[in-house]
Amino acid sequence: MRYLKNVISVIAIIITLLFIMSGCKSTVQTKVSTADSSASPLSSPNQGYEKGNVMPDFSVSTIDKNTFELSGHAGKIVFINLFATWCGPCMNEMPDIQKLYQTYGDKIDFITIDVGGDDIQADTAFAKKNNYTFPVGNSPDGSLGNYMVQSIPQTFILDSDGKIAYYFGAASNYEAFSSAIEELLNK
Repeated sequence: MRYLKNVISVIAIIITLLFIMSGCKSTVQTKVSTADSSASPLSSPNQGYEKGNVMPDFSVSTIDKNTFELSGHAGKIVFINLFATWCGPCMNEMPDIQKLYQTYGDKIDFITIDVGGDDIQADTAFAKKNNYTFPVGNSPDGSLGNYMVQSIPQTFILDSDGKIAYYFGAASNYEAFSSAIEELLNK
């Protein structure tokens, strides 16, 4: 009996570590247009969600009752973070994103987007409770345009041409984000 308890404990620890190391898997289903795959931005060699591609336009409502539309930030470096308030790794990087915003908020554009199913009121309360001043957007259906969000956190840093210059597919930190931004600012 004791052996069985030890085996179960080891399995539980391994599962917990795998969850922490892989980030949070989004349980939100996202929309993907299947009507005409030839018209999809993902089929274009110059547009898509991979490093070096121009990120397709999207828009989200923000907690300050505005709309963030990517095309409105043409010619600027843009920091885009996808998160959920229930995601531990997402929450761990938020203080670093706040510090980043305080350091670079006057030099580049920022948007963090809750794709975890919360409503805009919950995101407003989240930002207020944590004293976050960076822009927070909300995607109620968990989508970013037609991008299928499969795990969070994710961060995209776009260059001034709208191309994805840096992609972070898991939680990161101030130093890594700052290094990427500095490189783009010094181009």
